[in-house]
Amino acid sequence: MSQKRYQQLLPEKDIFLERARKASELTLPLVIRKEGHHSSTTYKTPYQSVGSRGVTNLASNLMLSLFPASQPFFRLLVSDSDFEQFGDQASLVKEEVNESLSSMEKAVLEEIESKNLRPVLFEVFKNLLIAGNSLVYVEPEGSIRNYTLEDYVVHRDISGTITDIIIREFVHPSSAQGLDLEVPLPSDSYKKDQEIELHTCVKLKEDGKYEVYQEIKGERVKNTYQEFDADKLPWLPLRLSKITGESYGRGYVEGVIGDLQSLEALSQAVVEAAAMSAKTVFMVNPGSTTRPRDLVRANNGDVISGAASDVTTLQVAKGGDLSIALQTANKIETRLSYSFNLLEATLPTSGQTTATEINAIINSLEKVLAGVFSMLASEFMQPLVKLIIHNLGKEEIIPTLPEQVKLVISTGISGLGRTSDIERIAQFTSLASQVAPESYMALTDFESVLRQLESAVGVDVLKSKETLMQEQQAAQQQAMMQQQAQMQAQMMQQGSQATQEMSPEEMAMIEAAMTQAQG
Repeated sequence: MSQKRYQQLLPEKDIFLERARKASELTLPLVIRKEGHHSSTTYKTPYQSVGSRGVTNLASNLMLSLFPASQPFFRLLVSDSDFEQFGDQASLVKEEVNESLSSMEKAVLEEIESKNLRPVLFEVFKNLLIAGNSLVYVEPEGSIRNYTLEDYVVHRDISGTITDIIIREFVHPSSAQGLDLEVPLPSDSYKKDQEIELHTCVKLKEDGKYEVYQEIKGERVKNTYQEFDADKLPWLPLRLSKITGESYGRGYVEGVIGDLQSLEALSQAVVEAAAMSAKTVFMVNPGSTTRPRDLVRANNGDVISGAASDVTTLQVAKGGDLSIALQTANKIETRLSYSFNLLEATLPTSGQTTATEINAIINSLEKVLAGVFSMLASEFMQPLVKLIIHNLGKEEIIPTLPEQVKLVISTGISGLGRTSDIERIAQFTSLASQVAPESYMALTDFESVLRQLESAVGVDVLKSKETLMQEQQAAQQQAMMQQQAQMQAQMMQQGSQATQEMSPEEMAMIEAAMTQAQG
């Protein structure tokens, strides 16, 4: 029974869910909601906004880095060794295959954009940053659905292989009664306006495939049983980090939750103290001639009887203590700004900020998120693209890909590596051209430099060496033909000039000799 298995796996998840709720309270409270929440549940608003801004900013950075809108985030490639069997025709076959694969890449990207997946992907990244976990379901028509940590349980073996996924959903009684169960439930099982739990169970079989079915109150729903190969399973349990022996990941916010809690407490104290300090209360000496009623009733510019020394203002006199709290809060906020890559808060406040300083701040975060990129590339991006390609193949929009075609993710950690290569090439060319310009021009293989740049940027715009050789041969032949034509023209011109310089008697002798030779 899936419900019993769900209860068995629940204690392990509750530990991570409790951490996720604490992290969500300090950042975005509605991402991981309270237990037993409903539409009228009230959530506490944090006293500081660094957490919410930070998570939103990091989620945007992840989405733009992993799923850039202006360029493809994956490549379909075939190894050069697979073309050796075609001999002299290998280059032509490779060009045709690359053109075909490029058209398939465009079809997959168009499918992703047409399904408007980016809003859901944004929610996925926010869940990963706060809770460290998220479950993505790729529907047969191509759209995706996101489940938060409170909606499912998952179990992995020691090697990280998924053995169980159980999703708990709530359906209306009328919808539950419409499902065809193998063993029908009594009519009193469906109470009015009380939602029914629907469990979707994904289980690993001994043959390596996954079986999927649904249950309501322990009874299996008919016509829901399916089997999937491991690489075609549409349920993708994601995690931000991997720890051996744990079925769930840990969120990015968990690593900075100490600073968030400290900033929240200091911000609350400063705000409450500032509110108390802003309150104005006048005190009148009870033995004075100044009457409080006259003060209350006096308008601006009125004249009343009394002594100014009889009236004082109540003061908290906590300015020194508040300044210490405010300075500490500012230091913590700066640390969190670096962690969340809030660029405007981490820039120096005095003087001009150079481009080098900005790049250093950005690169520091990229190094921190390098492990996140590799994890998401292997557990999210590759399976997602493979599922989309599989669905498009079933719909006969694109042909089925052979085993020789490899899927390579070209963003994330790969993008960081390419950026580093570009920076090194640019630094070399800039320094070499300044230090020794003549030697740089004489010793540098510019074709090699351009090809390395092409590979680093991830484009295919330069001509192949075979094409260059063919063009050079064609250019040489054309040059030889032009040279021969020029020589013939010069000879004809010289012959014409010689003819013009001959006398009529010489011309007559030449014509007679030619006539005799022909006779």
